[in-house]
Amino acid sequence: MVKHKIENLITKENCEKLAKLYNTKWGFCQKHYTYYQIAKEKNWLKDMCKHMKNKKEKDYWTYNNCKEKAKECVGRKDFSKKFSYAYKVSLKNKWLDDFFTKRKKRTISSLL
Repeated sequence: MVKHKIENLITKENCEKLAKLYNTKWGFCQKHYTYYQIAKEKNWLKDMCKHMKNKKEKDYWTYNNCKEKAKECVGRKDFSKKFSYAYKVSLKNKWLDDFFTKRKKRTISSLL
């Protein structure tokens, strides 16, 4: 009996069927990592992901969109972990102070 590698069993047609179930590459990758990686290696992603949304479009991360995502977070660190690109745009545009209040630094004299 000849063993087949999983890469040989995954066809372009199977990958396309799975990709059609998702609106983003991220969703496809999260649920079907192996299929995603094989499609990526074989340069199939561009064709099979045409229907998917691209949140990294030039004008997507506006002040208001970044602010909405920031509201879902506890603080700056949480924002940077959950929405790294929105965080980078906000940092670059100096919006973080608008979204989060700065905590005062603790000093020994302030504790006394």
